[in-house]
Amino acid sequence: MNSIERFLLYLAEQKHHMYHNLYIHNSVACQEEECVNRIKTIHKYETVLETIAMLPIEEQLALVEIEKEYFGDAPYTSK
Repeated sequence: MNSIERFLLYLAEQKHHMYHNLYIHNSVACQEEECVNRIKTIHKYETVLETIAMLPIEEQLALVEIEKEYFGDAPYTSK
């Protein structure tokens, strides 16, 4: 696995982890600390999505394939 593939896998892992935390595991925040943590996670998630959007199309397509292979159960991956 070359450095680009490792970076794409890292992005896919981060995207999956944050998506799961935001929308599946803890979809609401009831206390102030939970709200603050959720806001921080949303910001990080948006940063990951912006980074992915800035990738060349070839790397974006490779990332989609990585997501299908490793995180095929995620709702944002198309089968």
